[in-house]
Amino acid sequence: MPYVLKPSLLSWLNEAIGDGVIEQGAFLWRGSFRKNAAALHTTQLAFNVADIEIDYHPQWPPLLV
Repeated sequence: MPYVLKPSLLSWLNEAIGDGVIEQGAFLWRGSFRKNAAALHTTQLAFNVADIEIDYHPQWPPLLV
């Protein structure tokens, strides 16, 4: 992951995605990688997973694949 990702996103990724198998993954970044660039960017992630639990939000039921 690029070093410019927000700590809150990195924390969510670490906490929300449990153990499992990522068969394929994609990361899409639109914006600058410069440290002082404007915060005009988007981040998208896509995964083909198996045997995994994902907790999107504490008030939502987890996704079991």
